[in-house]
Amino acid sequence: MVRIVVLGKPGAGKSTHAKILAKKLKIKYIEAGDLLRKEAKKGTKIGKLIKEKIDKGEYAPDWITNKLVLKEAKKAKKGFVLSGYPRDEEQAEFFVKNFKVDLILDIDVDDEVIVKRLSSRRVCPKCGRIYNLLFEKPKKDMLCDVCKVKLIRREDDRPRIIRKRLKIYYQVFPPVMKILRKNEFRIVKVKVRNVKESVEEIEERIERRIERFLGRRIFS
Repeated sequence: MVRIVVLGKPGAGKSTHAKILAKKLKIKYIEAGDLLRKEAKKGTKIGKLIKEKIDKGEYAPDWITNKLVLKEAKKAKKGFVLSGYPRDEEQAEFFVKNFKVDLILDIDVDDEVIVKRLSSRRVCPKCGRIYNLLFEKPKKDMLCDVCKVKLIRREDDRPRIIRKRLKIYYQVFPPVMKILRKNEFRIVKVKVRNVKESVEEIEERIERRIERFLGRRIFS
């Protein structure tokens, strides 16, 4: 069993690399943002609250996020890769009490690289597949390669909202790392050098760092 948490700024590539790691390790992928967006689409009272927050570039209430993520983690009997959680002090305290993981991967990306990357991101509204106009374009006419549906840009991927999300990140995230280090969680940092660095290059570096840190080979 391998349990990995992937953290970083909004747009650092957490979900992309977490999905790759989960697929290679054949374990469950959990993404806090996906869980929240799915709940928002249900149109329930909680879902409407989540949507309102997301559209403003704000985070959903911690008690909702904690509940959704823990529920998914408990289903992962063979291990999991968890992306984008915990992201504030309250979530970190909940995480410390309720989660056991092998390591935390911190993907470090400069702010301007993030703004360029996120504002170039497009998503399939049907299957949720993510593309990027800088380095992972769709094959044809802004259509999803799988569903052939026109890609969209999420409201929270607009530059103004991205910068607001980064501002919030700097306000709430430093205490998270302090709590994690205080409780002796093992943290591996990987730096993304520039906007043109490919996903494959970054992933190769991530996998090397993880294996070196764990002291064993887990990727074939």
